[in-house]
Order: sequence, then structure tokens, then C-alpha cells
Amino acid sequence: MKKTLLLCLILLLYIAVLSECRADKIYYIDGRIVDEQIAGRNKDVIKIQRSSGTVSVKRDRIDRILSDDGSISKYDYEGICNAIRDKVKEGNYAEAASLSDLLLQSFSKSAEVHYLSAVLNHKAGNISKTKEDYNFVLESGTVDAKILNNLGAIYATDRDNDKAIEMFNQAIEKDPGLTEAHFNLAGLLLEKKDYPAAINEYNKVIEREPDNTEALYNLGVAYFNRRDISSARNNWKRILSVDPDNREAKAALNALSSGN
Repeated sequence: MKKTLLLCLILLLYIAVLSECRADKIYYIDGRIVDEQIAGRNKDVIKIQRSSGTVSVKRDRIDRILSDDGSISKYDYEGICNAIRDKVKEGNYAEAASLSDLLLQSFSKSAEVHYLSAVLNHKAGNISKTKEDYNFVLESGTVDAKILNNLGAIYATDRDNDKAIEMFNQAIEKDPGLTEAHFNLAGLLLEKKDYPAAINEYNKVIEREPDNTEALYNLGVAYFNRRDISSARNNWKRILSVDPDNREAKAALNALSSGN
């Protein structure tokens, strides 16, 4: 991914960098602390301003670039990625998502960075930004089943169920073996009371994951709503063979036994 991002950076150098980078300062060159303002840059070289004049320094000699206030520069790829990693480890997805915005300022055309931003913003609860980033990835030609499934989950969270179903179906068309997409689609079909279609999707999940107790329970619910009590009972009993203490399955079976 790093190589792709560096290629994007090269394309953006003359468009976005030269006019905006004068507030950045290089703090380390070859491990030595310096305090020198960036004057410009090209493909492999950063020009820095010294009292003796402008000097060119190869990028691979520069360890860290910071802004005047000590924050990470939007041109410091490694620094931003390390900071994102640290924030994710802390569980601070909001700040991690904000840091991904720094990457997008320099790598705005990169599908990989938009994908990263989508994942982080989803974790942070920023639904509109998540959809925006996922759609950018899809429009860039990166039509991946997992991305379609993730986007479907976003639309479902936003209660746009028709769009979510469309995304899940596209994900399944792209990768019929993506169990998560079948499960997500089945849940929305069950909610829409399309019980035959929901049963079909839950059965596809169980074919691949026979011990998926959540799929077995929901499949029982779908059968129950079709008045197929025998099939509902059998699926709830299967749960107890996997998880004997499963409360939902026990409650459902007790309800059947008592006629409720």
C-alpha cells in the first residue's frame, strides 16, 4: 500500500504541496534535530530554507516532519500511520479517523486511503463519511465483495434497507461464499417478513457454518412465522446440541411446549 500512496504523492506534488507546505518544519535529518522550514519539494527531494540559502535533501534522509505547533504534518506519511495505529490500539477511533483525514489531504485519489478512512469512520460512528469513502472506493473500480458488504451494513445502520439489500446482493454476486453477506441479507429479509427468502439465505449460512447459533435461531424464527413449527423446533434444538445453555433457544422451546 505504501508504494501506491507514494505514487499518488508524486502526482500531487505540484498541485497541492508547494503552495501549502511552508508552515511545515523538518525536525530530524539523519537522526539529528534541526529546525528548518520547508521551501518546496519534488519527486525525491525536499528543499529546506537555511540562513545560507535553499538546500535540497533527499526524502529518505528525513526522519520526521512536524508542523510549527508540534503536530504531525499532513506530508509525514509514516508519522500519521504510526499515530493511527496507536489510536486504534487505544480504541480511540474518532481521533484515528481525524488522522486519516490528514492522509486524504495528500492522497485524495487513493482508494486504499479512502478504504482506511471508511473503516475508521465506521468505528467512530460517522455514517455519512463512511458511505462517502466506501462509494469513492467503488467508483474507483475497486469492486470488492467485502467492501460491498460493509457498505450494505452502513446503509442498514442508516435504516436505508432497500439500498442495504442491494449492496448485500451485489456482494453475494461478487463472492457467493461470503457468509457474512448472506447472514446480513437474511436479517433484512426476515425484518421485511419475506420468510421464504430469509430461510433460503440462513440455510446458505448454515451450510458453511453449521454451528452458527444466531443463524439457527433466526432460521427457527422464520420457520415459526411460516407456521412450520416442526422445522422451527428442530433448529432451536440444534442450538442446544452446540450450546446447551443457550437462553434464547431454551425460551423458544419452552414457549412451544407451553403453547405460547
